[in-house]
Amino acid sequence: MKTYTAVLLVALTLLLAVSADTANAADNTSSISNVCDVDGTDYKSESWSNEQYPVIDLFGDKYVPLFTANGNTGNVHVNKLAKLILDNNETYTLKDGEKVDLSNGYAFEAKQINIDNEEIWFEFSKDGKYIADQIVSANNDANRTWTVTLDNVQGENSVVVMKVHIKNLFVGAETRVVWIDGIWLTDYTNATTLKVGDKIGEFTLDKIVSGVNTSNMGSLVFENTTGSSVACNVVGTNYKCDSWSNVTADTANTADTASTVDTTNTADNVSNITNICNVVSTDYKWVSNEQYPVIDLFGDKYIPLFTANGNIGNIHVNKLAKLILDNNDTYTLKDGEKLDLSNGYALEAKQINIDNEEIWFEFSKDGKYIADQIVSVNTDDNRTWTVTLDNVQGENNIVVMKVHIKNLFVGTVDKIVWIDGIWLTDYTNATTLKIGDKVGEFTLEKIVSGTNSSNLGSLAFKKTQAVDSSSPTSEEGSVVSINKGISLSTPWHLDFLKFITNKFR
Repeated sequence: MKTYTAVLLVALTLLLAVSADTANAADNTSSISNVCDVDGTDYKSESWSNEQYPVIDLFGDKYVPLFTANGNTGNVHVNKLAKLILDNNETYTLKDGEKVDLSNGYAFEAKQINIDNEEIWFEFSKDGKYIADQIVSANNDANRTWTVTLDNVQGENSVVVMKVHIKNLFVGAETRVVWIDGIWLTDYTNATTLKVGDKIGEFTLDKIVSGVNTSNMGSLVFENTTGSSVACNVVGTNYKCDSWSNVTADTANTADTASTVDTTNTADNVSNITNICNVVSTDYKWVSNEQYPVIDLFGDKYIPLFTANGNIGNIHVNKLAKLILDNNDTYTLKDGEKLDLSNGYALEAKQINIDNEEIWFEFSKDGKYIADQIVSVNTDDNRTWTVTLDNVQGENNIVVMKVHIKNLFVGTVDKIVWIDGIWLTDYTNATTLKIGDKVGEFTLEKIVSGTNSSNLGSLAFKKTQAVDSSSPTSEEGSVVSINKGISLSTPWHLDFLKFITNKFR
């Protein structure tokens, strides 16, 4: 009996200690289940050097704490929030007097384009009503940004509500065009000021923590009345416009890091593999000193995604886009004529400028704009348009098309551009293969990363029963890794007490 009593006393002592620790933890957190921190982030535009803007993820939606044009990002109004509408690097082409709809009633108009002075008169409006205007010069890189600031936004003045970056001006025989390659916009007219006690869903704002500098920009602390917790962190994010400096990637290179366990290149690792598909480098069909990676996947040619600024050895061996075109055929396009590239892709010579020896090309998919570029042919060095796109299977700056211009020709009636080489991938249908994915009757067993331009990597497959499939897919046979957390229906110390009681009963 004494033994049982002693054991029970020990158990009781342990429980009291645990309870004390639990009470201390409860006191320290004050029942707060969610802290939303504000962080600074880089603009995506390479032309906005050393600038950041604050952003907070508030239960799934991105909001921008109000900040001023003349202050640093550490001086933000953490509880005065405007929803982020736009942060993109899309290209907009506006003619004289043309307007672009920015959604939510906001619009942006190129009221007048002055080619001689290289100036554009812009107007910003909301629901058709004038908000602001500005004459923006494009004669040097230092002043190609229009930053719109407004007063009396939730009681604050000189608040940044929109940024616009001008890429270039173009003049043809009849048309004057301005290119915009980045817009950042907040829904400032619907901004709100949060106060302690305000509710967002099942959360109640408990504390407003002001920022002190760019490393500590403040936070919003919420209390959850239902017991569940959600993490809302305010983090810095980059502008998506490629013309604004100090770009940092939004997404980690998960393909390379996630497969490191399976990518050791040894004989033992591939000893029982039925088929190994190696990535090799090959020449473009037109005269060029460049090469591109290609993998023959059971009879079809696929391109492992690669970037424009990296060497050919730095490829994503398991992220594949089918090769559509690689030819040295000659195409002749008149002013405004479009070329069908198959699979819904098209290339249009929107305007040919003989005097400047320039062609304005546009690349589209299913009739929707993808990219455009003014290509000069006055030297042999710059006659290739390399189309690179972001967010192709989570990767940025991916080469998706190359077009080589041979020459321009002007007749009595027509202006014509000669194209003597096109290379194109089906990037919109690209896929990411994972270990366990099936291609036909084969199952992906190993992903062997490349090390240099001589060893570009490989995909190792194991033969399985036949599956009706002729192209890579990550939908069939995928191996999905699920991390399961342990959920206890009752606190562990109560279970422990029950165990001790039953043991010595």
